[in-house]
Amino acid sequence: MKRLIAVGIIVVGLSVGLSAPAFAGTRNITVTGTVSEATAVKVNGVSATVDAQGSFSAAIVLSEGDNTITAEATDAVGNKGQVSVMVNLDTVAPIINITSPTDGALFGAN
Repeated sequence: MKRLIAVGIIVVGLSVGLSAPAFAGTRNITVTGTVSEATAVKVNGVSATVDAQGSFSAAIVLSEGDNTITAEATDAVGNKGQVSVMVNLDTVAPIINITSPTDGALFGAN
C-alpha cells in the first residue's frame, strides 16, 4: 500500500493598520494581511475574516509596551503557517520639569 504525503507551505503576509483615525496611543487596531490556501486565519487567537482573494483582517487590542502580533493560517488538510511582527504601544506622555527659573522668580532692575 502506497502512502501519499502532502506537504504544503502556506505563505502569510502580515501588515498592521489602524481601525480608527491614525493617532498615537490607540489600543484597538485592525491587523490586515494576505494568505494563500487558507480556510482559517487567527490573529493572536482571534478569528479573522478571509475573503476569496486571501485578504484577511482581525480586530485586536494592544497592551501598553511591546506586543507580538501573530497570524496563523490553517488550510483544508491541516497544514499551518504563521508569521509574527512586534509593535509597541506607548500611551504615556513624557513628564517635563522646569528647574530654573523657579516659580514666581522676578527678573530685572530693582
